[in-house]
Amino acid sequence: GRVASPHDWVSAAVVATRDAIPSAYERSGFSYSAEKSELRPGDHVYAWKLGYTYSHHGVVVRTENCRPSCKHDSLSCCSIVHFRPPEGDSPGRIELVSAEGFAAGRQVCRVRYGVNNAEFYLRRSGCCTTETTDPWPLATLRALSLLEPNSVGSAAAAGVVGGATGESNEAPVPSSAAQVEYDLLRKNSELLARWCELGDASGVHRFRSEETAPSLQTHPGRFVRLGLAVAGSAAAVGAAAAAAASVSAYAGATATASAAAATTATGEAAAAASSATAATAAVAEATAATAAVAETATAAAATTASTASAAMAATGEMITSAATSATAGSSAAWAHISSATSAFASEVLVAGSLAASTAGRALLEDAIKRPKRAVGLAREVVQTIPPAPIPGLQPQQPQQRSFEGQRRYAQEQDEAAVAALQGCLGHMGVSVPKALSPLLEDAVACCRLCEMLVDALEAIQPSVPAECAAIVQSF
Repeated sequence: GRVASPHDWVSAAVVATRDAIPSAYERSGFSYSAEKSELRPGDHVYAWKLGYTYSHHGVVVRTENCRPSCKHDSLSCCSIVHFRPPEGDSPGRIELVSAEGFAAGRQVCRVRYGVNNAEFYLRRSGCCTTETTDPWPLATLRALSLLEPNSVGSAAAAGVVGGATGESNEAPVPSSAAQVEYDLLRKNSELLARWCELGDASGVHRFRSEETAPSLQTHPGRFVRLGLAVAGSAAAVGAAAAAAASVSAYAGATATASAAAATTATGEAAAAASSATAATAAVAEATAATAAVAETATAAAATTASTASAAMAATGEMITSAATSATAGSSAAWAHISSATSAFASEVLVAGSLAASTAGRALLEDAIKRPKRAVGLAREVVQTIPPAPIPGLQPQQPQQRSFEGQRRYAQEQDEAAVAALQGCLGHMGVSVPKALSPLLEDAVACCRLCEMLVDALEAIQPSVPAECAAIVQSF
């Protein structure tokens, strides 16, 4: 086959990154992923956002069996109550969303309650807690009591009437009762889900109020742990750097000692050579003195003294010269080593720059030859790393629904809220008298009924679903 082009390599890297990172994180055990078939009403779920930097939370209120090929993108398949963050001029809103819309391309995960302290501190904040959740019927009813489905529907209906009479045709606006001010740190989706599961233990008595409280992700203790983790990592890096510096210093000291030893050895060798030369000269002088002893003893003594002084001076000069030569040789050797190291580093930098520029030129040439492929690759990179801003910090403009879209959205919310309450009562085994059946067909009545049921259940504080069912049946 043909040789792979630079674009092919980049495309392979993008695909590998997109597929490997999420699956590796999910397989690491730091997240509790759950399939749609495993979800049950009352489950506290979350999905990672913005590259696994934070998680968005919600509570499952309805789930039905579906086909294996189902995309779980409808409220009839799975309904989740969540706190939608503000977008542009639109405030945050509590609404129902499908499993596919909630996950937004990520894996739906389930929060674990009642874990031990070791697991709680080892996991990411928001994934688990040591607290014990209330029975699932109470959690589901709390979530449904937060909805105001007909607030949009009523406005839409008013808009339809106004449009028919020619008075108004503006997009419907949620009522003030349906709006809860979103706060990224103290009134977010995680706090909503925790209130549904824990009630007062979440930090607020009623979520639809001005009460606020930090969630597990925004609790000050989490930032303290993060700071300690960063400080520990920095300390470990500093210790490693100090150890490397110590090793380098030791190696330098060893090299200096070796050079000094070499200089000393050179001096000793020069001294030995000088001594041997002096001894030879002394023997020669002694022979000459013996031959000339007949002439005069005084002259022989003077000649011997003069020769000894000359030999000592010559020896000193040779030792000094040898030491100087050894020092010069050592300096030259170190200079040669430094020069060679600098030259090697320069060659590496030049080679790296050439390689980078060559790869850049090859990628540019391939883009010129295959522009469609280059555009497709750029789009693939953008899809892999979507520019999703943190809610509340960098608001983005929402997609504006048409008037008909607003009306259809309100109708879907109403129908899903009614179906969720009917399904909850059915799962509990509660039979509804025929006289009250019409109430369960109206979305507003269903949500108000959920509020009353929550008050009744919290007053008695049941510990198991069977007790919840008995209290609701008697109510």
